[in-house]
Amino acid sequence: MWRVMAVWVLAGSKGWHMRLTFERVAGALNLHRCKLCGKVVTHIRNHYHVHFPGRFECPLCRATYTRSDNLRTHCKFKHPAYNPDTRKFESAPPPAASAPPPAPVPPPAPASHAPLFANHLDAGGFD
Repeated sequence: MWRVMAVWVLAGSKGWHMRLTFERVAGALNLHRCKLCGKVVTHIRNHYHVHFPGRFECPLCRATYTRSDNLRTHCKFKHPAYNPDTRKFESAPPPAASAPPPAPVPPPAPASHAPLFANHLDAGGFD
């Protein structure tokens, strides 16, 4: 009997608890049913944290997340200089070279001829 053992690879008591929490869906390659809520999922580790949240806390602002990838996304957008994997601040990139100032706009040329929209009917002006 051949079985995909993705769930059983996890070691320790958490792996044992996950084996009790999920069952494989018969005939499906990578689907598992949660015994707690009945939801069918492909990523059991992600769904496991819905019921048994871990605490991934941002050390800068104390925001908490149930998954480490959500903490990484938070840091990427809220604290771009901080790397949560190394727990260090990355050096800021050097400032971009300043662009030369834009060329001055030349003053409009004096109107030496009639406006383009003028025609012989407009000679008398608007009354």
